[in-house]
Amino acid sequence: MRPVGQVFRLKTPLDKLKEELVPSFDSVLEEWISDTKRTSFADPGHVLEVTCPTPPLRMFIERVGERLKIPVVVGSSLERGFGFGKTHALILLWHLFTSDIYRQAYQRSSINVPEGVVRETLVLGIDCSRSRPLARIVEELKAYTNPEHPVARVKEPKLLGAVAEVLEEYERELYALLSDGDRLAELVAKILERYAKRGGTPRLLLLVDELGWGLAQKLRVFADRMREGRHREAERAYSEANAVVNFLSYLYAKLHGKPVAGVVIWVVAEQDRREIKALAEKNVDNELIRSKIEGLLGDLDVVAERYSRGLSGTSLAELSYSPEHALEIARYRVLRTVDGFELSKLQDEYIAWLENIARQLNLVDVFMRYKEELKRFYPFSLGLTYLLRKVMSVSDAPATEFVRAVIGIAGDAAQNALSVDPEGSYTISVKHLSIPGVVQARLMREFEIDWANAVGDVELALPKASPEEREATEIAAKYILAKGVTANILTVLESREQRDLERYGSTVEEIQLEVVESFTEGKALEVIERLSEALEKLRAESARIDEREVKGKRYYLPSLFRTIYNKLAAFVHEERKNLESKSYVPVYIKQTGTIPSLFVNLRITVDGRSDDVVVSLMEYRRVRDVELLLSDPAFQEAQNKGKLLLIVVPPWDIELFNEMYVSKGSYESIVSTISNGLQNAVKRGRIRRHLHAIVLVPELSEFRMNTVLDKIVEHEGTKKFLEYLSKKEDILNERLREYEGVTVKRMDLLTILSEEVKKRHLRELRSRIEREIADARSFAQSQLVRLSRDIAASVLQLYRKVVYYSLDANRFSTKEIAAGEEAVKDAERLADAIKTPNLKDYAAIVNKFLADIIRELAYESNAMKVASTLVESYREEFERGILRERDRIEEVVENILLGTYGVKPLSASIAREAVLKYLNKQRIELEDRDITIVVNEDSGAIEFHVTPKPPKAIEGVEGESTTGSTVSTVTEITDIGTITEVKPERTIQRALLELPAGFDVSEISQRLVALINLLRELDAEISFLKLGLDTESISLHMTLKGPIQELLADSNVRTAMNLLSRVSRAKGKAASMEIYLSKPVAEDNVSKVFGECLKARRSSIDRFLPT
Repeated sequence: MRPVGQVFRLKTPLDKLKEELVPSFDSVLEEWISDTKRTSFADPGHVLEVTCPTPPLRMFIERVGERLKIPVVVGSSLERGFGFGKTHALILLWHLFTSDIYRQAYQRSSINVPEGVVRETLVLGIDCSRSRPLARIVEELKAYTNPEHPVARVKEPKLLGAVAEVLEEYERELYALLSDGDRLAELVAKILERYAKRGGTPRLLLLVDELGWGLAQKLRVFADRMREGRHREAERAYSEANAVVNFLSYLYAKLHGKPVAGVVIWVVAEQDRREIKALAEKNVDNELIRSKIEGLLGDLDVVAERYSRGLSGTSLAELSYSPEHALEIARYRVLRTVDGFELSKLQDEYIAWLENIARQLNLVDVFMRYKEELKRFYPFSLGLTYLLRKVMSVSDAPATEFVRAVIGIAGDAAQNALSVDPEGSYTISVKHLSIPGVVQARLMREFEIDWANAVGDVELALPKASPEEREATEIAAKYILAKGVTANILTVLESREQRDLERYGSTVEEIQLEVVESFTEGKALEVIERLSEALEKLRAESARIDEREVKGKRYYLPSLFRTIYNKLAAFVHEERKNLESKSYVPVYIKQTGTIPSLFVNLRITVDGRSDDVVVSLMEYRRVRDVELLLSDPAFQEAQNKGKLLLIVVPPWDIELFNEMYVSKGSYESIVSTISNGLQNAVKRGRIRRHLHAIVLVPELSEFRMNTVLDKIVEHEGTKKFLEYLSKKEDILNERLREYEGVTVKRMDLLTILSEEVKKRHLRELRSRIEREIADARSFAQSQLVRLSRDIAASVLQLYRKVVYYSLDANRFSTKEIAAGEEAVKDAERLADAIKTPNLKDYAAIVNKFLADIIRELAYESNAMKVASTLVESYREEFERGILRERDRIEEVVENILLGTYGVKPLSASIAREAVLKYLNKQRIELEDRDITIVVNEDSGAIEFHVTPKPPKAIEGVEGESTTGSTVSTVTEITDIGTITEVKPERTIQRALLELPAGFDVSEISQRLVALINLLRELDAEISFLKLGLDTESISLHMTLKGPIQELLADSNVRTAMNLLSRVSRAKGKAASMEIYLSKPVAEDNVSKVFGECLKARRSSIDRFLPT
């Protein structure tokens, strides 16, 4: 199925469309007289193009044409509400009878106007919204006498001649006729009589627009001036109002009984008639004013009766549109299909596709119910169709402007769909309107403010949905509002009839169908999956969505009154006040016990070992001041016992909160300061076992903490809401009083209900409130579980970095914690398993999170692996010829704890277990000897028993090495007198590294910083380094000179390195890095940092050796 943006375009730009929705008949007349086309409606072709030929419109025009064949003068008023297309219809009639578009009208719109009738009809028009409207008649008659005017090519020459002759006779008194309705009517009658004498069939079409509006305005001026005592101005205003009515009366008198076919149509909007009546009632205390107003209105009614005599009880100017016609007009007026597409074929294609999707999603029943109208009104969605239908109903939208409002709403939706979302939807839907645009509160008259308040509550609720649920929440809200907002509140509030609920209520299946229409297939499935949760969230957060169930079917309706969920919002709002004072926030966190409950009973077990790690909640001030930390009993005890101490600064620490949240301190700076302080203590020898101290500091920045605080106030507000729900009877009485007071007040506005009806209404309200309480309790309990889970996960995500001693950097450093994401998943799994709202039950997640950090930092809890690493370390020493008879057990254990052998034991007990349990009797085989390790606990020594191997026969020339080169050795005597051979240490001043394709720039930068720190201790530094990439099509190279550590922090350098990484990933080729040092250092120093990236050096003859 093609998205709507591929097959439809706007027929008219939206700003021009809205301008044309309020056309001016007077502008059309003025431009017709001067033969100009400054406005689009002055162009007959444009008017025909934008006019949707609905059956009522065709019938209206053809009826006018038929009456112009009958030699009787008839007339009628178009008396419908604003926006019903009355002026548009008059403009179309004008063009059909004053230009040649009547020929095209039948071909293009099936509108049949006989040519003979057009040619013989004298057409006159006035617009009473202007002053002295009758002047237009004289100007129009003059245009008929202009042989250059287009009308001369349309009308019969005899008719034009008759006009010219009569005007010539009246030339001297022509403009005096403007204030004399009798003489002006006589002029028109003489023209028709003269045309009859010339052998023509006289016909007259008189179109009078805005008669009601003109009368209302002039009568208002009359009443005001009379009350002000300005009687002359009052009489002038009244005379001008009376002039048009008098003219219509005189014209009828002049033409009645004559062989003239005449049709007179005038426009009086329903609102205009109400305004005139209200004006009379307003002046009930002034008999003169009131009687003259009522007299003029009565005179108009008498004129209408006279003109209707020849209609035999039928209405000539009946212009009635059903909602279906209005939707077709809106589509015709707003949209056109892209060239090459036909609407009928697109409708068939769309409905076949939608039926297929409906079957897949088990939406067949709802699809079949709406199938015909979905096809008929495509590309309007089901929700938009409901909204546009409702706008055509006075009972639902009492201030509606009917077709004009329908076109305006459809135009707004189409503009957004085709410009903002052309590929994202198959229809133009409520998705493409704002919440206020869906509600149209301005059309609800006395309920406008009530619905505007409801809109505000819904709009405030939407941002509270998670990003994943936002689209589902918004489309659900818009559909429910589009279908259910109405001024007919009695039906919505009272009715339990399925018919009424189907009219105003929305089912989940309907909303799902709207989703399918409004999103691409893949996106629609995602939205549908989240729809249930989104609906519940919307109900709770907005307190504006009611729920009814009839015959097992659940309906959602917008509520004019806030539901019980309003109390939840109130409790949350009250809790939020605790955050107004920033200094009080840590106290509030501690008092609620939410976050603190996560940190009770902290106990870390790593691979079954529970006594090797100590967790200490410590104040930030003690961590920041190293001397206070070193004197802390928990720190000293852990160091003495050789246990890993995990120091955790809690999120409610006041000093840390003030430094970060209040004073906007940098998290990076804080953890860096702690790291440097610990490193200085190591250099001063104040920390004995530096590997076994880890510090976790939360990031209490405003950005991160606000997320946590929002969840805390929701959590606490929800708890109080649950307490409130436990007082069922109090709630029932409170809600019944509220409902009764408001609904009875509203009922008095519309109807007086009997006591029996009121009692039944209150019984139904009680039943509904009880269901609301049960639903709200269920929701609140689920919400507490979700919030507990979210708080646990959000709190752990505050701990972004850990301060620890890095063996690679040989100093205290900081590291990003990757365990946070896993903690979120753990929280979700635990919530699903235990479904408890008590935060203390989530403390296990904190323990696991801390254990994961320890694993991430590569602390070893397996004593056998520690022993294996120790054996390999001994092997390397022995292979280099460094032999001795024994080591002291305690010294080896301490060395293990210090990371000397490249492994980090979890505790001293693991190190000791590795030596005592797994090291004894280990055998190391060398080329010329075997060494057995014997652990002697009694003597406290690790002994090395050497067994020589028999010498092997060496082939080759005596005195020469088999490689053709000599190797010199150095001998040294150990402290126990053993002679050892020491191989020369390999040094480098230039290191060549290979970086993998798409290398991590941050990781490489961190490694470089680590190398710089390591070199600093060796009194060396990086002089410069080169980065490069060579492919068949691209060669990129960069050289960093000067202070490398400062350059790595430069954004331009990072950008260049990122470019190199992206290109290497795209080309699938490794990049190279050359490091040039200020002096030679042991190659192992570089290898410790870059490991697998360091390329082995090869001699000039290595290329001949097998690889």
